[in-house]
Amino acid sequence: MKKIFLLVVTIFTFCSIIFGQTTKECSNIPIDTAAYLAAENYALQRALTAVSRLVRVYFHICRNDNGSAVAATNEEVEIEFNMMVSKYSPTGLCFANMGTNFINSTYINYNLDPDVS
Repeated sequence: MKKIFLLVVTIFTFCSIIFGQTTKECSNIPIDTAAYLAAENYALQRALTAVSRLVRVYFHICRNDNGSAVAATNEEVEIEFNMMVSKYSPTGLCFANMGTNFINSTYINYNLDPDVS
């Protein structure tokens, strides 16, 4: 039994190493041009400000399949984003809001535990 287990683990490890190193083609992912332009404008407005780091933030909000039970409204996201910007601005860490999208999945909305990483 030990030999079979070791053989299976060895084969799995070997396959993981071989197939894990192959390159995969990127698909054509649509870019949210409005969010991109907003980030560019943000950068231009603060061109004279010394910034050590710029973090692009994307908000993904869960809601049910039919669009109900939204985890956060756009206003709540904006309030949290502004609070984050104000708290970290003295450190030279800046944030750019790159956009918000909604994930329509009742399963994720009720079964995702945000406290578990």
